[in-house]
Amino acid sequence: NLMPVTINGSGSIAGLSVGGLGSGVVNTATIANGAITSSMLPTGSVLQVKQSIRNEVATRTGSGFAAIPDLSVSITPSSASNKMLVHVELGTVETTGNQYGHFIRIYKNSSHLSGASAINVSNRYGVFAGGRTTNNSHSQGYSGSYLDTAGGTSAITYAVYWLAEGGYGTLYLNSEQNNPDGGAYLHNISSITVTEIAG
Repeated sequence: NLMPVTINGSGSIAGLSVGGLGSGVVNTATIANGAITSSMLPTGSVLQVKQSIRNEVATRTGSGFAAIPDLSVSITPSSASNKMLVHVELGTVETTGNQYGHFIRIYKNSSHLSGASAINVSNRYGVFAGGRTTNNSHSQGYSGSYLDTAGGTSAITYAVYWLAEGGYGTLYLNSEQNNPDGGAYLHNISSITVTEIAG
């Protein structure tokens, strides 16, 4: 049964089957702004990317995990089921003092994102990354990713937090400890990048 194609006075077309316009009839220029939403994109599509960079030295003393300045991203997901790929790149990290550890965690809306850390065992910290400074002032850099689920459509803030073991010593980021001045030393950058992926 063939249905006749009818163009009525309102400008609409009746009786047109799916795919009836033929290949190449609709192009990017003829698609209305906003007609394609993120929910129409296939799973795995990148929807948005946000990044924050810390390109200066940061220092910190004190107990308890605290946010590293400038290393946070606020992003608003379009769907609660979408995935959020959190990638952290830390330049030189050191702790002054005699073999004190430094510990790194990722936080989501000011709460520890525990899935992005190892499980606490006995007196050991469960962290995303970390290390221990020796008497020889060894510097360390870190790189890692975690795939989170948005869990809602309100704005999410992902941030990088740090802590010196027991609150001892001074933490340094993007510099060797005590930020020495000389031709053998450097400053580098750190970043956090969050990518929303259609789930």
